[in-house]
Amino acid sequence: MLVMTYSDARAHLSELLNQVKRDGAAIIKRADGSTFRVTVEESTTASPFDGIKSFANLPKDEILKLVRDSKRRGRR
Repeated sequence: MLVMTYSDARAHLSELLNQVKRDGAAIIKRADGSTFRVTVEESTTASPFDGIKSFANLPKDEILKLVRDSKRRGRR
């Protein structure tokens, strides 16, 4: 597994991320001795809005109507 100092990781971030993508993980070490693991996050095909809950339980057509109305008000 790749181990880099914070300074090297910062200077070569793009290369570090490419290496992590190939190998799955890397370690970044700070001067104070603390270490951090960088890993690849699981890719999903789901919407980025999945899991976000609304406070209003409005049907889709009502939400679209509200958006259209707000756009009309903004043009005035």
